[in-house]
Amino acid sequence: MKRRGILGIVVVAIILGILLKRSVVTLRYRHEPSPSELATLKTNSPAQRNSPAGSAAMPSASTALAQEQPLGGSASRPASQEPFLPEGLQASVTANFPGYRVPEGKDIWGGWTVDQQPGAFSFLCRGDFNGDGTVNAAVILIGDQDWRFVIFEKDTQGRYQPAFVARPKNKEELGKYWEQQILIAPQQLLLRTVKKGEIWAPEAGDDPNMGPMRFDTIEMIAKPNPNAYFASLIIFKEGKYQQLFLEPLVELPLSTQ
Repeated sequence: MKRRGILGIVVVAIILGILLKRSVVTLRYRHEPSPSELATLKTNSPAQRNSPAGSAAMPSASTALAQEQPLGGSASRPASQEPFLPEGLQASVTANFPGYRVPEGKDIWGGWTVDQQPGAFSFLCRGDFNGDGTVNAAVILIGDQDWRFVIFEKDTQGRYQPAFVARPKNKEELGKYWEQQILIAPQQLLLRTVKKGEIWAPEAGDDPNMGPMRFDTIEMIAKPNPNAYFASLIIFKEGKYQQLFLEPLVELPLSTQ
């Protein structure tokens, strides 16, 4: 009897040991998948395997965004940050430049993402460019096939009239080193107002210095490619607007805009 009792205890102990081992093994492999495993599961899911791309993994969001970045790779400014134009200026654009428009949020990429402050746009600058005491505007307009740079002068009635119109030079007009200077997209030209009384030089420390400025003046910063950069001015002198230093634009007659 005693032997039978001991044997029964041993058998029960063995059975309990086996059951406990199975339970531990089961628990060991029932864990929550890690983020990397989840990504792998999604990539290898039936929907992915049966997609038109075959078994290739879909590109990540960052890769897709990088592929969509135009010239320079900078993300566009949100479309909600649209430029505010005085009513008279917008009316003049519509009346005098059919087929052209003021840039919108979707157009703000590349070099135009440099100014991130609210209300600052690299395609638009304002100032008293001709010294008549009114605030004029210089703006880049975008068309279906090309673009224009225009200076609008404001009169005492609040009306804006185009006073200077230009387009970018082509490779023949630029000459021998056109590859380093040609502007393919309007986003490669940035506008800034040099205030009356300021001193300006083509590059920091270069001579000759221009200034102090007699009137507010338009600085054009051209960035045709990542390794090229040059600056020039459009200044009101002798009753007309003139480009100084490197001249990336060709002036057009006002009657043939």
